[in-house]
Amino acid sequence: MGSDSDLYIMKEAAKILDMFRISNEIKVIS
Repeated sequence: MGSDSDLYIMKEAAKILDMFRISNEIKVIS
């Protein structure tokens, strides 16, 4: 994601991926 202000959206997306047992990693890269 582009900035830490997007973190709340990405956390929700990560929850959905976790429900489907899809591994994921959140990184802030700007």
